[in-house]
Amino acid sequence: MMGLKGLLSRAVSEEPADVWTASIRFRSVLPISTVWESERNNVIILLVWCRKKQASAEAKRLNLIQEELQKLDQRLSGDVSIIRNQIESASIEFLEAQ
Repeated sequence: MMGLKGLLSRAVSEEPADVWTASIRFRSVLPISTVWESERNNVIILLVWCRKKQASAEAKRLNLIQEELQKLDQRLSGDVSIIRNQIESASIEFLEAQ
């Protein structure tokens, strides 16, 4: 059986996507006794912290993506405006040529 230090180091090295799987694994591996109860709680607290860290990183990535999409939307709006003006201008020239 792995000690608390081994469990904690393993929890820290887990990939963020595997944190939930790791928490289930830890619950099944840790014996339920009064001696291990506080250590098990510490592991669960660590896993919750890892999950919050992952959620924060995802939120930052989503904000960056949203900012990039807004920039692209502004560029697209500008390009569409230019094309509309060119179409209108070409239409006027065509009508004048007829």
